[in-house]
Amino acid sequence: MRLSPSALVLALAVVAAGARSTTSNSNSNTHPSDIFARKPLDVWAPTVLYPSEGAILTSGESCTLVWNATNPPAHISNGAFVLLRRNGRSYPFVLAKDFDLRAGSVTFPLPEVFSGDDYSFVLFGDSGNFSPLFTICSEWDRYNTRCPVPTGPPAAPSAGMDRVTELVWD
Repeated sequence: MRLSPSALVLALAVVAAGARSTTSNSNSNTHPSDIFARKPLDVWAPTVLYPSEGAILTSGESCTLVWNATNPPAHISNGAFVLLRRNGRSYPFVLAKDFDLRAGSVTFPLPEVFSGDDYSFVLFGDSGNFSPLFTICSEWDRYNTRCPVPTGPPAAPSAGMDRVTELVWD
């Protein structure tokens, strides 16, 4: 006799429940869901800080997703990953995965996609949350000057390079 996967799981649960009830002093029946009960998850939905609303990114280039990492739970239940979303639909590939949500940022290459101003990132950990909408310009559109100049996350100035006062061409 061949069992379907769901029937096999149920059969194993019933066997396990029977073994458990014979070792305890209880005569109650055990439901399979009691055996495979999930642990409660810590829910933490950090706010995405960059890309901010209206930011401009270029496909094929490196991107840093930045979020507010203050007050994380002691234990983050799931692994983290990032998806690209456009027009309310997520693309079926993962841009970054297995990073520490407590770090507050992750860097990854943007895929080669069509230009558009309706992109967002989905940051998954214990809760899926979306970045604000931003623009991605394809390299083709960038070379044909159809896209504005890209913006980036705020960066701290390098040591000794806090400002440029004058640029002189000879």
